[in-house]
Amino acid sequence: FYSDYDKRIVPIGGTECIAGTFVPPNTPGAIQDSNGQTCLAVTSLTSYQQLKGAKIKGAELEVSWRPIAELSIDGSFGYTKWNSPEIDNCDFNQDGKPDPGVTCFNEPVYVPKYNWNVSAAYDIALPGGAKLTPRADLYGQSEICSSVVSQLSCTDGYQLLNLRLQWTGAKGRWTAALGGTNVSNKEYFLNKFDLTPFGQNTVEGQPGRPREWYLTMSHRF
Repeated sequence: FYSDYDKRIVPIGGTECIAGTFVPPNTPGAIQDSNGQTCLAVTSLTSYQQLKGAKIKGAELEVSWRPIAELSIDGSFGYTKWNSPEIDNCDFNQDGKPDPGVTCFNEPVYVPKYNWNVSAAYDIALPGGAKLTPRADLYGQSEICSSVVSQLSCTDGYQLLNLRLQWTGAKGRWTAALGGTNVSNKEYFLNKFDLTPFGQNTVEGQPGRPREWYLTMSHRF
């Protein structure tokens, strides 16, 4: 796939002086907000900026293999590449020069450069026409970031293993399954958000779900 943007409107995190706290520059304890104003206290501010175009290209490969009737193996692999002037050159004010004191990562937010999954299932015939199907699924992705200028906003890549054992009745109307998600109990974050650009000295993160087990039964009418 390939996408070519002419212009984009993107959110920009920052700070704004609180009314009534403005002071002259060099005042002890004074801070400067994103607009260059000097004050004693700031609040978070999200503004929107129109940036020059961007190009996105990538590919996805899907494979399905059935070496024997009972065994099925599936897999996919995805790749995404992003190019845009402000990220490639670290030029967010678009003056043609890298912004001083800023380090950029050449990836879009919340999009892993690579992702993949592999699954395998095997049907075991049982007396009376029923079957038992063990299945394993492995999903993985590379690092993602919620900001292109803060390493603290990045979460490491991870892989998750899910297992499932399903019984299917002779006519396919009844099924029962026992399974587990994240069976290796991998500790990982879905995302992280660096709040320091908003004037807060914290980083928030959303942890992924731990190992969980489930039992399901269903009937098709």
